[in-house]
Amino acid sequence: MKSTKKIPSYQHLQQENQLLTEEVYTARRAAELTAELVVQEITRMEAVRQELEEKNLALQSALREIDTLRDTLPICARCKSIRDDDGYWQQIETYLKEHSGSELTHGICPGCEEEMYGGTEWYRRLKQKRLDRAASPTKEP
Repeated sequence: MKSTKKIPSYQHLQQENQLLTEEVYTARRAAELTAELVVQEITRMEAVRQELEEKNLALQSALREIDTLRDTLPICARCKSIRDDDGYWQQIETYLKEHSGSELTHGICPGCEEEMYGGTEWYRRLKQKRLDRAASPTKEP
């Protein structure tokens, strides 16, 4: 008995081979692109993790500083110096700058100003000028 099975032609086999080759190429290229995307995402996630770790360390440091400032501070009743953890006395300005990073400026409150200068003539004149200025309407430029 003769086989009725048809043998594919050479041209048909070439076409099939071409299609399979293209499918393999497409699959390989898709795998390469996927691998590139995975590497990019891992790199991005690592950068985010590093940034979060740095922020976490900064927050922990800030919390330690807050705890330091929140603790009871030994302060001199006369000169207002503060005793640090090592037992050394520092001016309050120095202590606050070192422990909070704040820069302080100096002024004088109205009560102390009155107590220190209230009996002087120049201070009374200055005070009167301030009152006059406050009472007069301001001129717009």
